[in-house]
Amino acid sequence: MKNVLQNAMALGEELLKIKEDLGHGNWIPWIEQNLPFSERSARNYISIFKNKELLNRQPIADLKSAIKFLSDGTQEEKEINPKENQDPKTLYKRFHHGEKLSQKEKIILKEFLVTEKENILIKAKKKVTEIENEIQSLK
Repeated sequence: MKNVLQNAMALGEELLKIKEDLGHGNWIPWIEQNLPFSERSARNYISIFKNKELLNRQPIADLKSAIKFLSDGTQEEKEINPKENQDPKTLYKRFHHGEKLSQKEKIILKEFLVTEKENILIKAKKKVTEIENEIQSLK
């Protein structure tokens, strides 16, 4: 299993380099054209790479467990802030109700919103392409 995590870390490192080289707005189209997996999976690989030191200290059984561990936050963070809710959807509701968010919560929420926006744009782009194809077939 360590080999699987090591490979995931190496892939995450490569994906992060590519993402940084591509620049803003080019990442998702590149994923769609070049990878056999989703943007979410790419983000998970990058997260595994960014947190490799932490993961190497944990008794992680498999890739799925590593992703779950990272999405839940580190154990140290949980001990320091046991009641802090990291769920982006809950943070979004709190934000809309006018509650103040910590800097960390703002970062989590911003990342979530950017991803949501990108996912919506991808779906919209696909739908527009479908409609354009249908229009072309009517000519």
